[in-house]
Amino acid sequence: MAATSPAPKGEIAFDGAQIPYTVRRHSRRKRLEVSVVEGELLVKSPQRLPDAQIHKQLVKLIGENKDWLRAQLRKPQEHNAEWTPAPSGEIEFDGATIEYFTRRHPRRKRTAVGVQNGSLQVKAAARAPDAAIRRDLAAILRERADWFRERLSRPPIRPLWFEVRDGGNLLYLGVRRPVRQDPKAPQAVTLDERGFRLRSTDPVVVRNWLWRRAEEEIEQRIARWSRKIGERPSSVQVVDVQSYWGQANVETREINFNWRLIFGPEQQLDDVVVHELCHLRIAGHQRDFWAMVEQFTPGARKRRAQFKQIAAEMFWDPMESPIRRRASRPPGSDDLDSHDW
Repeated sequence: MAATSPAPKGEIAFDGAQIPYTVRRHSRRKRLEVSVVEGELLVKSPQRLPDAQIHKQLVKLIGENKDWLRAQLRKPQEHNAEWTPAPSGEIEFDGATIEYFTRRHPRRKRTAVGVQNGSLQVKAAARAPDAAIRRDLAAILRERADWFRERLSRPPIRPLWFEVRDGGNLLYLGVRRPVRQDPKAPQAVTLDERGFRLRSTDPVVVRNWLWRRAEEEIEQRIARWSRKIGERPSSVQVVDVQSYWGQANVETREINFNWRLIFGPEQQLDDVVVHELCHLRIAGHQRDFWAMVEQFTPGARKRRAQFKQIAAEMFWDPMESPIRRRASRPPGSDDLDSHDW
């Protein structure tokens, strides 16, 4: 996505119809990839590939994979279809009985365990026997007892992906809005004065819709604040990370934003955008940097500290979060050449 325009969108002819597509760029991607989401094409592209080249390569890619695309467009688009039910139950840990839920996946090799709102979320290989999954879970709990003890002791929050259901309340731009499921809805996700209207309660479908809204909101703010501040980034990306809300690379002038900003108040979106644009002029968080930030968004530094109290509720991952061997950097830490909010 360019700094002042959204990622390229368009249509492409296929089987006598025009298929809409949306492009997402990423700095580490090497080649074009295509998937089908709710009857549309999601194109993942290298960062610096020009729009015209993206379209040209997309035409070629579709021409080489006509049967695959035809089959994808014909079948109902259910994300996570590869996931299959697996055993759920309870297990003893640290003198207490802990509930766990399991999902299998054909590409998974080993069992992984995470914690979601006081329960254990287990990811397992597709053909792993139920008894083996439970043995793996018990072993992981023993090996990482301190980690699980700390995570399970945290106060409960309202995980947003649990709210993607009929009767739920989904956070959007700082306001909780009612969720209604309607299989006859004209679009996968609709938002109006009555709240969300969902054709499907697949959390990944909803996540993708929210991601697109985040791109639109950030793009508008980049355009507005760039004119006021006088600093323009070389590129802007909306990404899926759990270590920062915004990050500016002061050498390349590239800025990344966390898609989950769509959950927070509109003022917070402005604060993060202004913060990162100011980093294009002043790298560190010294006094003159904060003076510049406060010139455009008065009170931003105080709101940044207050926001930590609600930030945990916004870290929604529709596929849960397994234990990772490498710990994420905490929000606010800085690389040598990049600065985070």
